[in-house]
Amino acid sequence: MMQPAQLHDAGAEQSGQKICAAEFSSKLQDYVDRLAKDQGGGETEQLLEDIGTFIDDFPSHESGEATGPENKPFQDAYNSAIALWNLAVALKASSSIEEDGTSNNAQMRHSSCRLASLCTIAMPRSSAAYMKMVQMASKTARAWMEADNPSMAEASLLLATEFYQKHSDFCLEEYEASGSDIPDALKVELETQRLKLILHEVEVASTLGQQQRAMDKLAEIKDLLRLYPKQAYAAVLLTYNCGVACYKQFNFSSAAAWLNESYDTGKAVTKMDPAKQSRTLRLLARSYMETGNDSNLQKALNALDLANTEHSHPAGLYCKLSILLKMKSSDGLVKQAMMEYMTNLDVSFDMALAATKELVQHDRPQLAVSGLQQLTVRFRNTPNETRIHLEKLELLVQLDQFEEASQVIDQCLSAQDFQPLTARDRQHLHTVLWKAGATAFDGGRYDVALNWYDYSAEFFSSSELETQNASKLQRSRCICLVELRRFEEVRVEDANGDAQTLDTFCTGTLC
Repeated sequence: MMQPAQLHDAGAEQSGQKICAAEFSSKLQDYVDRLAKDQGGGETEQLLEDIGTFIDDFPSHESGEATGPENKPFQDAYNSAIALWNLAVALKASSSIEEDGTSNNAQMRHSSCRLASLCTIAMPRSSAAYMKMVQMASKTARAWMEADNPSMAEASLLLATEFYQKHSDFCLEEYEASGSDIPDALKVELETQRLKLILHEVEVASTLGQQQRAMDKLAEIKDLLRLYPKQAYAAVLLTYNCGVACYKQFNFSSAAAWLNESYDTGKAVTKMDPAKQSRTLRLLARSYMETGNDSNLQKALNALDLANTEHSHPAGLYCKLSILLKMKSSDGLVKQAMMEYMTNLDVSFDMALAATKELVQHDRPQLAVSGLQQLTVRFRNTPNETRIHLEKLELLVQLDQFEEASQVIDQCLSAQDFQPLTARDRQHLHTVLWKAGATAFDGGRYDVALNWYDYSAEFFSSSELETQNASKLQRSRCICLVELRRFEEVRVEDANGDAQTLDTFCTGTLC
């Protein structure tokens, strides 16, 4: 599609001869009628380009001089501009607007706004007309943003600002001429208009990557934001969205700056939802973490403390735990954060289990054991209890804490009476015990290895005694007995037919 003409350059002189106002109005109406008949069909894009080019031939006229009969062609052209605008609104609401529709819709509004601005300037000055132009140009900017064209949105906002100033000057002149003060209600209306325009400018500048310019724009209206809470809330959402956009673009420093603004602005808003403030602070913490600067980790932690105070959420609690681990904080601080997370009722079993694994990854296995113990209390007499026992057993084996591991195995054996292990859990258990046995054997601790294999044997049912895995287990036991020089027990095993050869050893792999 041809790049649309910039709004503020509308009416620039062309090399061709300008046509008269009446002829211009008639031809323009014909274009609008054809566009309405096409209803977003195959000719829409070309018609929009033709209309954009045709508007360049707008009849030249001195500002505000078209009065009486001279005004009619400009009024007709203005009506056509409004008809074009209404067509854009209708098409957006219909199913005709699809992938390319947002761009066409923005182009349609752009042409309508551009034409209406030329007609408004040519016709007598009017507060209502200026107000209408501010609204049209602002909505055109929004349409360009939806079409992912912030440069054209910026041009539309320039026009909106131009007409806002015309409207403001016109109102002041009227009241000065009458010798009366401008009403407070009108002052509020003008200030609110200005607020909205600057908030649009902030969004556009940020989208264009001009973060400092966007921040400077926001600073212009901070005092006004406190006076108008409704607009302050809009600023909270806008700055949050700017932060999210920067975060997605991996611009974490700018994301942190925007999210800080969002949270600070939200503090001045009455009845601000604590959950939303907490969400902002959590993303702020993530932004600090992602900067890769360790000096920002304390800022991230501070943000999370605020977030969890505003509204406790599993994501915030988990993030706090992760930061403390990254900061290599003391076991006491990490354990406190872990307990806050584990005891939160919104934390699911899988989420809690993932936290214990992260503790292991950061060389805090003993804290992971404590976390699993807490989960045992919380998920007692549930299907997840066995999984907790197995995870805890695996950790204790890694820590070489034989007595504690033995207690967990005894718990699993006791649970067998009312909640038998599933085939998957039983295989997991045998794998853990066989690996522990193999590790102990390699280290020359044959008595410990034998104990692990004995525990494994207790979980074999009568129907599994003749399986290949049972034979492998018994052969491993016999090898340990030989190394311990307990030959009589080996002969018993051999007499029972359970140890035919001593050349196969349990290393943790089951058949």
